[in-house]
Amino acid sequence: MNCCTCLFLPQDENDNPPEFSKSSYIIKIPENLIAGATVLVVNATDLDSSREFGQASLIYSLEGSSQFRLNSRSGELTTTALLDREQKSEYILIVRAVDGGVGPQQKTGIATVTTLHSSFN
Repeated sequence: MNCCTCLFLPQDENDNPPEFSKSSYIIKIPENLIAGATVLVVNATDLDSSREFGQASLIYSLEGSSQFRLNSRSGELTTTALLDREQKSEYILIVRAVDGGVGPQQKTGIATVTTLHSSFN
């Protein structure tokens, strides 16, 4: 009689959505901040362990204003232009984290950016 040992390893499923480190982000920045300046880094985590749809697969995106850009991998939020408080003093941005699984899981968050008057001496 031949005998063999079989080892079954459980496979992780894409059953957890990403979660942001904060439910909302509130940022205050000076209106004379240069274009390209980093104003925030959003961070999400995913409890799924698979490389295909866990933490390593997260992609960030941004909606709400062309005055800002969100790095799709790092979550770094930067300005794309010089902001003018007299034209617009507050920006409500929607940030999204999506994992890479089939039937991807996603989570959205809000970032509120307020521009402050710069003081001239």
